[in-house]
Amino acid sequence: MNRKGQLTSLLNPILLIIISFVFLLFLAGFWYGVSLFTAELDAVGVTNSGLNITDANQKTLGQIASALPVLKFLSIAMIFGMIMLSILAGFFAGNHPAFFILFVFVAVISVIFSVPISNAHDEILGQEIFGGILSNFTGTNFVFSNLPIWITIISFVGAIFALSGILKDKDLGGSPI
Repeated sequence: MNRKGQLTSLLNPILLIIISFVFLLFLAGFWYGVSLFTAELDAVGVTNSGLNITDANQKTLGQIASALPVLKFLSIAMIFGMIMLSILAGFFAGNHPAFFILFVFVAVISVIFSVPISNAHDEILGQEIFGGILSNFTGTNFVFSNLPIWITIISFVGAIFALSGILKDKDLGGSPI
């Protein structure tokens, strides 16, 4: 059996932290940019040549701006999907129980790494520029405010699934996956 890549399930909590944070900042930046650009174009009004910039803006970027609240759902759905991926990847990898110490070590590193990310999120949330936009992401803010707790739970549930061997050990009667 090819066992390459089984230990990559160890890095899932760290990848979850990094990708979720960068994705959240990207979505908040996109929301901020579109809102700012739309507001500036609305302020132009009618130009000297008779071109109605406000009307053109409402027919183009205004449609995008009205769909921006969907980004709140997109961010929490992406985080929830990555949490499920982290747990299921460990389950299907089927690591040996001897790797439990390594799982605990990576879990501790992940929790330590999640504390400054959670603090950075709280600082950004308090800023004037991104804070107003980021406060709209209520579900994501809940996850990032309690990120060390979430990462601890995800890491240990993922480790239990990865090391359990339930339904994976065909010698003990389980089904081969």
